[in-house]
Amino acid sequence: MLMNRLPKPVTRAMLWLAAALLSLSAAAQDETVRLNKLIEMFQRGEPAFGLLSFDYSLSNARSLASSGLDFVLIDMEHAPFDVERLRAFLLGMTNKRAIMKKGSLQPDVVPFVRVPATGGADELVAQAKQVLDVGAFGVMFPAIHNREHAEIAVRATRYPQINGAQDFEPPG
Repeated sequence: MLMNRLPKPVTRAMLWLAAALLSLSAAAQDETVRLNKLIEMFQRGEPAFGLLSFDYSLSNARSLASSGLDFVLIDMEHAPFDVERLRAFLLGMTNKRAIMKKGSLQPDVVPFVRVPATGGADELVAQAKQVLDVGAFGVMFPAIHNREHAEIAVRATRYPQINGAQDFEPPG
């Protein structure tokens, strides 16, 4: 038997991992938890509290992650648009202990990003997709002045359906 041939620490680690995965899957079956806790809060009529941050440091990320706030808006409009720094910041906000305790990947503090208002629609779409790809839960678009700007912003945060899908929206 494989377990008899493995060193005891490896056996214990495998058993611990299996137990953790089973408990996570059992928790997932009990109720579906949204990754963005703000949606659940708003559905219950609760207010959300957060702040605007210009500081991409790891110490700030760790402080914000355990701050008790509901969200943080990371400003990339008035601070450098640096996706790699944002990725490191968001990783710094990740609390593995809280994930295991909660049994969910839902962060305690939801990260949003404000993208720069410079450039055209194509640049705005590219920036929004980049920040979402590295882990932001939402995007704040400055300088939305009309319906066309709003539609561009919505399309920027959605990935298109495959061709031929029954509800092929939004295009692009």
